[in-house]
Amino acid sequence: METSRIIVWVISIIILSFLGFFLVRRLRSNKADEKDEALQLAIKQEDYKFLKPGILDECPKEDILTAVLFHCMRKEDEDYDNDTHTFNESETVIYSIYQLSQTVSGKHGNLHSFFISPSTKQYINVIVEAFEKVGALDLAELMTAAKYFSTIMEDENYVEDTKKEEEIMGIYANYNYSDYTNEFATLVSTTNLQDKLIAYIMNHKEDFYDYDHDFSADETKEIEENQNDDITD
Repeated sequence: METSRIIVWVISIIILSFLGFFLVRRLRSNKADEKDEALQLAIKQEDYKFLKPGILDECPKEDILTAVLFHCMRKEDEDYDNDTHTFNESETVIYSIYQLSQTVSGKHGNLHSFFISPSTKQYINVIVEAFEKVGALDLAELMTAAKYFSTIMEDENYVEDTKKEEEIMGIYANYNYSDYTNEFATLVSTTNLQDKLIAYIMNHKEDFYDYDHDFSADETKEIEENQNDDITD
């Protein structure tokens, strides 16, 4: 009996060790993948911070939205103290939708944060029109109701005509912030929002190009850096 128990324990330890070995390998592999993804993203951020005329026709379709967002992020960083007033209409459309998506995504993301965060308040008044411009009408309708809901939640004395309120809220009349957040996530995944954003970008691609940037200086700098790297090696 004692021998049988020992055999069972030995077999269990072997199995656990075997599984543990593959688990460690899988975790290391995941870390390696994450590191590679981060490196590739860093390269793209550098490549797309300034958009050379014609580049949106040349880059892979899956990189078009990424390229425009890195371009907008660079402009936001450069003009941070001025609240991104250098954004043109097309850039504002894409970046406002991105800001909302970032606010809602994540484990604790909630639409409420979009309406109360100082970093996103400048996009509140343009978000509905942004969705309309890219053809995401379901999301525009949702955000119209959510924006009104936010107004009445923040201002107890706000009074809207009952008929007008019914028109604004529509099917979302009884929603709370969690409901709006869940519905937003559902519509994003079921209405091909990314394809709509890419189509909008390609229809307004000239608005995203940095015509006033000296790309020849970038190329010269890159050549010099490569030469220095060769000397160092």
